Amino acid sequence: MISNPFFLLSILVSSLFAFFTTAFVVAMVMKIFRIKKHRIRSTLRLLPFFSLVLDLVLNQYSIAYWISPLSCASCVQKLFLEVFFPQVKAHLMENHISLVSHLGIGHEHAIFSSVFVLFGTISLFFVLKKLAQAFFLMRSLHAIAKRAIVSNRPISSIALSQALQKNHVSIYLSQETQVPLTVYPNIIIIPQKTIETLSQQEFEAVIAHEWGHVKYRDPLARLLYHVIAVFFWWVPTYSWIKKVEEEQEMACDQNVLKYGIAGDSIASALCKVARQLKTHQTVCYFNSRENSTVARIEDILGLRAGSRDPVLGLNFFGVVLGGFLLLICMMYL
Repeated sequence: MISNPFFLLSILVSSLFAFFTTAFVVAMVMKIFRIKKHRIRSTLRLLPFFSLVLDLVLNQYSIAYWISPLSCASCVQKLFLEVFFPQVKAHLMENHISLVSHLGIGHEHAIFSSVFVLFGTISLFFVLKKLAQAFFLMRSLHAIAKRAIVSNRPISSIALSQALQKNHVSIYLSQETQVPLTVYPNIIIIPQKTIETLSQQEFEAVIAHEWGHVKYRDPLARLLYHVIAVFFWWVPTYSWIKKVEEEQEMACDQNVLKYGIAGDSIASALCKVARQLKTHQTVCYFNSRENSTVARIEDILGLRAGSRDPVLGLNFFGVVLGGFLLLICMMYL
């Protein structure tokens, strides 16, 4: 199959269909059912990445297989051939071959096999590069944790304290980091200069937030979908990844409320952390609602009217297109 000049194109088109179809469905489900739990939303947003893997491994059972014109049994393909190329369709059905195979007949396949192998090698290179970056980053973070000092600041929230002790979570203070962060599997590192500015409630809010990342293994999840994204590098996933990570951060903000800590404590802690970063972004940090920190503060304080998802900007078009494709599939299955 790798010698078929159109097989690679079929994979590219199918993966694009798989990702955007699943992303649209996820966005519609969150909108229709008004899902406000950010942990559920962040989990649902992982589905388009898994759909890419499933589409590649189980291509004939994927949604993209039935709506991609380059698939072997696509409903859209059948309609296209019947309307514009009825003789080609008759030939394909008589010889039991797919359009992809038919288009490849008569071509020199050696060069296309080389292109396919090169394409796969590039994808694997990106994956190995991402894994290497993650490995060295993890090593550097563990090195920072070893040089850091253990935090002796008490935690007044009994529920939070018990959760940390039960799961053997270690809290360190370091002068080498600028923001609070989580290190797999159960390490929390707080910048030394940050903890000096936080009140007790703000300190516990930060710990509860980072504990949320530890509890739900967000670092591993991020590594997983980043690896999938670089393997399928031709699929534009950047904006969707930003949405996933924003949902994860907001989910951990909501986690703070479970331990009796007021929402304004995490909001004020976010302001202090942003102020200490002193990057070009902090100059206008609170001028745009699109900024993730602003969105988190508004969400935790209950000021957000609702999230705006760019996928849902095409609601009417998506419904019409989806209904049309469904009608085609019912006619030609």
